Amino acid sequence: MLAWPLLPAVTACLIFAFCGLLLIPHPGIEQDEAIFGPAIYQPSAALYHLEFGGRVLPVMLMTYLGATKTWLYTAIFRLWKPSQFSIRLPLLLIYASSICIFHWILRVAHGKRAGATGAMLLATDPTFLLTGTLGWCNLQNVLMIAAVGSFLKFHKNRNRLWLAGAMFCTGLWLWDKAEALWMLGGLIIALVCIFPRQLLSHVTTKNLAVGSLAFSFGALPLIVYNVENGFPTFRSNVHFSTADFSHKLDILEITANGSIWLGSVTNESTAPQPRSPENRAERWSLRLHSWTGDHRQEYMPYAFLAGTMLLPALLFWRSFAAARFLLFWLVALSIAWLQMALTQGGGLGGHHPALLWPLPDLFIAVALAGATSRWGTIGKWLLAGTVVALVTTNILTVNQYLYQFTRFGSTANWSDAMPSLSRQISNFQNETVIVADWGIANPIQTLHRGALPLREVAYSLVPIAPSKAQEQEIDEAFAQRNAIWITHTAGNETFLGVNARLEKIAAEVGYREARIMTVPDHNGRPIFEVFRVVPNTHAALASR
Repeated sequence: MLAWPLLPAVTACLIFAFCGLLLIPHPGIEQDEAIFGPAIYQPSAALYHLEFGGRVLPVMLMTYLGATKTWLYTAIFRLWKPSQFSIRLPLLLIYASSICIFHWILRVAHGKRAGATGAMLLATDPTFLLTGTLGWCNLQNVLMIAAVGSFLKFHKNRNRLWLAGAMFCTGLWLWDKAEALWMLGGLIIALVCIFPRQLLSHVTTKNLAVGSLAFSFGALPLIVYNVENGFPTFRSNVHFSTADFSHKLDILEITANGSIWLGSVTNESTAPQPRSPENRAERWSLRLHSWTGDHRQEYMPYAFLAGTMLLPALLFWRSFAAARFLLFWLVALSIAWLQMALTQGGGLGGHHPALLWPLPDLFIAVALAGATSRWGTIGKWLLAGTVVALVTTNILTVNQYLYQFTRFGSTANWSDAMPSLSRQISNFQNETVIVADWGIANPIQTLHRGALPLREVAYSLVPIAPSKAQEQEIDEAFAQRNAIWITHTAGNETFLGVNARLEKIAAEVGYREARIMTVPDHNGRPIFEVFRVVPNTHAALASR
C-alpha cells in the first residue's frame, strides 16, 4: 500500500505525465529541440569534441551549451528510433520524477501542507509542463531541483555523500547550459544573505575538498573546453546590457502566467484551415473549451504577488521561519532574473525565464501553507480552496494549448509537417540535401540518424552583401548535381525573404527552381517546399 506522505507526489507526477502525453504528438520537432541529435551520429561535428579510447566524444554543442542530452539520447536512440515520442517522452518522465524531489524538499523544509500544495501547483503549471514536454531548457530545471534536494539532505544528516551529489549535480547543471549561472548566483547570494550562519557551519576543509572535487567532476567537460580555448563560454556570452529591460519584464510576466507560447508554438485562431478533432482527447479538449471559452493565462502570478504581501503578516504573527524561507526564495528569484535581464540577449524569450521554475511555485506553496497554518480547520479549507482554484486555472490554460494545437496546429518552426517531410525525403537518401532556411536541418538529420549528406546554407542566403566565404558556400551548393533543396513555403520562412533571395541569386547565375513536392501540415496548409536547382534553359537560349 502506498505510504500516505507519498500520495500527493505520486498523484502530481501522474497528472503531469498525463498532460504532457496529450501535448507530445501535436507540435513537430523544432530546430533547437533537436540540436543535440546530429552530434550523436557525427560527434566530430560538435563545436568541441575529444578523442577518448578510440572514440570521438562530443563535449560542447555551443559555447554555452553542453552535450549532456547528446550523451543521454545516444543510449535512448539505440533502443528507440528518433521520433516525437522518443525525444520527448524520456524528458517528460525525468521532469515528472523531479516533482517527487520537489515535494520532498518542501515537505522537509516547510511541512506536509507546503509539500502537497507545491507538488499539485507544479504538476499543472503550464510553464513547467511545456518546458518538460518540449525541452527548450534541456535538463536545467531538473538538475537544479536535484542539486537543491541533495544539499538539503546533506544539511539535515551531514553525510558528505549528499554534499558530493549536490555539487556533482551543480557541475552537471553548468555543463548542461552555462545559463545555470543565473540561478546558481541567485541561490548563493540568497544563502549568504538569509542563512549565513547555517552556510558557515558547513564550511570545513573536508567539505570544501569533497564539494570541489564533485563539482569539478560534474563540470569537467565545460572546464576542459574553457581552459583549452581561452574561456569562450564567458568571453562570448557575458555582456552587460540594460537594453530592452521593460520588454524583458513583459516576457517574464507572460511566461509566469503561462501564455508565452500561445501564438509562438501553437497557431492562433486567425490561422487558415482549422481542423476538426480526430480522437477522444481532442474531442474532450474542444468540449471543455466550448464550456469555458478562451483561457489564455492562469493566476499563479497573482498568487505569487499575494505571497510577497504575506511576508509582513508572517512577521507580525511571529512566523519567523516561514517568513525567512519566503525571503530566501524571493531573493534567489530576484537576483537570478536580474542577472538574466542585465545580460545582453538574456530574458528575451520564454525559454530564459522558464529556467527560474520551479522556484515560483515553491514560493507560492510556502506562502500559502505558512499563512493558513495558523487558522486550524478553517485554514485547511481555505488552503484547499485556493489550491483547487489555482490548479483549475492551470489546467484550463494547458487545455488552451491543446485546443489550439488541435484546431489550428503549430507554427512553422514547430510544424507537424516535419515527420511527413522526413518520410518524403527518405526516397532521396543517396542525394545531397541542401537546407535553405533555419528550422529544418537538425530535425531531419536527427530523424534520419545522421544518414543524410546534408548542407545548410540559410545563413549565407540572408545577407544582402554576403562575404566571400558565404558566396563560395552558395556557389558550391549550386554546383551539387541532383541535390534536393528544402525550404519553408512563402510566408512560413524563419529568415524572412530567404526564398526570394535564393530565387534572385539562382537567376543571376542562370539557374531556376524545379519543384519536386510541397509538404503540408495536418491542417492541409503547405509548409515545406522540396525542389531542385537546375540550369535555366530559357535564359541560356536567350543569351545566345
